[in-house]
Amino acid sequence: MTATPFTCPKCGAELGEKHLRRAERVTVPRVVETRRVANGQEVISIAGGLELNTPVWANEMHEYPYLQWQAEVHRAKLKAAYPLAAGKIEAAPSQGPEDVYARVSRLSVEQGLPSIHPGDALMNLITFDRTWLRPWAFYGIENEEVRGELLALFPDGCYVGFAGDVYCEARNESMDDHWRVLHALPGDGQNRPSVGDSLVQVQERYNTLSNMQAETYEYGIPPIYADPQVLDFDALANQVAEPAAHFPARARPGQPLAAGFFQPAAAQVPPDMIRHQQDLIGPVSQFLTGLFPAVFGGNMEDVKTASGYAMARDQAMGRLGLVWRRLKQFYGEVLLLGVDCFRKNRPEDVDVPLLGPDGMLDARMIRIGDLKGNICVHPEADETFPRLKSQQRGVLQQLFGLKDPLIQEALSEPANLGYIKNVLGLTELVIPGEDSRNKQLREIQVLLGSAPIVVAGENRKSKLENRNSEEGSESDLQPAPIVLPSVAVDVLLDNHAVEFEECKRWANSEAGQSAKMTNPVGFANVRAHAEAHLRVMQASQSVGTPARGPVQA
Repeated sequence: MTATPFTCPKCGAELGEKHLRRAERVTVPRVVETRRVANGQEVISIAGGLELNTPVWANEMHEYPYLQWQAEVHRAKLKAAYPLAAGKIEAAPSQGPEDVYARVSRLSVEQGLPSIHPGDALMNLITFDRTWLRPWAFYGIENEEVRGELLALFPDGCYVGFAGDVYCEARNESMDDHWRVLHALPGDGQNRPSVGDSLVQVQERYNTLSNMQAETYEYGIPPIYADPQVLDFDALANQVAEPAAHFPARARPGQPLAAGFFQPAAAQVPPDMIRHQQDLIGPVSQFLTGLFPAVFGGNMEDVKTASGYAMARDQAMGRLGLVWRRLKQFYGEVLLLGVDCFRKNRPEDVDVPLLGPDGMLDARMIRIGDLKGNICVHPEADETFPRLKSQQRGVLQQLFGLKDPLIQEALSEPANLGYIKNVLGLTELVIPGEDSRNKQLREIQVLLGSAPIVVAGENRKSKLENRNSEEGSESDLQPAPIVLPSVAVDVLLDNHAVEFEECKRWANSEAGQSAKMTNPVGFANVRAHAEAHLRVMQASQSVGTPARGPVQA
């Protein structure tokens, strides 16, 4: 088959196959399939005593043969999660009396009511039991064959899930890799007192006194006794109560009308009961819990100075330190479990967006290789509670009043100015050089993502020191390459001094040293950018006036 000749509309010449210039072929991506991938986030859940079943006789977690987590889940969600057992999951599975009591307690707490209110929605909730067993718990099975099979299947421990009485899943999983148990106060067994346990009786006494006070006001209005020969009760019963109404009454001979009526004194709340109530919610509760007014900023009648308040606060925190230290240790161990779960289940490195010092989100890489080996955590050594903004502001004001040159230099550090402005609450305050610093931090993140530009320089002649020597007066021509940053500097608009100092500070910081080892190309790009700022500064000092126009130094 021959192609039909085509005539050019301008010159009339015939165009054939040899004049045809075919279009360049490119690869066009084609969607083959769409695959949904889970986010893969490590989740930390906090469960309370109503959700957990543990042996009450155990003192430490390593003594637990089992740990069970119970929660009410909608049956539709369970059917979707376990399709192989969906046909067996029913709305109201059979449960033992203890499980029914625990279920009612959990639902009543979630409803915010003293007792459970049944409904159709609650009928669709199924108690989902997730249980972790230790390997030595299998030795409670007398059948050695069955015990051996379980130990072979679950050498690290067993996790098993039941929706009511329907089996859903099981896998080899250690309890210690997923759970940590915290008790607020030390003690024996698992039924230990809580932080507010000492206030239960105080609260009950205060409620009783408050009820007596309310009943005194409501029912303490005394009745009025009247002489039937003075007041006509039949006419009073037919009388309509209205303002300035007239009631038939006749005084006894020789006596005033008021002598025919009597009303006892109204019931009054004893003054000492009011004082006792104030003591219950004040000094008594503060003594039992250690939450003195200095902790929450309350008024203290016997303290008038700031140093006295600070001393009282430290004393109160010392009492609360027993709970605070345990909480810090528990939080550190839970985060260690999250890190361990991350390195065991992540197949590759992960980019995490973090808020940088310039207020922008920066991409940080968490590398699996950095998490190899043994990892340990420890809580912060400082035993004080997190400081409030007002306390931080007070410390800053004290530092401002000091004449120490080292402290004044630290306060004038550009990296600290943004923090100082935030603590003082002056968000609209304009600090000289702050915008240039934030701009440079954003440029550093861009520079880390690319390599510098290397350009071959002009041939330069290097003369010998002894021009009259017999070896010659000039050396061979030597090309000097020039390294340019991928982000150019602006001679006219950039604040070169601030941005150069920010580059130096970043290069010596932990983030800069980490980038120097893990991203040497990006670090070299930042270094070339800093050199460009330095060359502009040196040129401006030699000339006396800054150069104009954007340049690639």
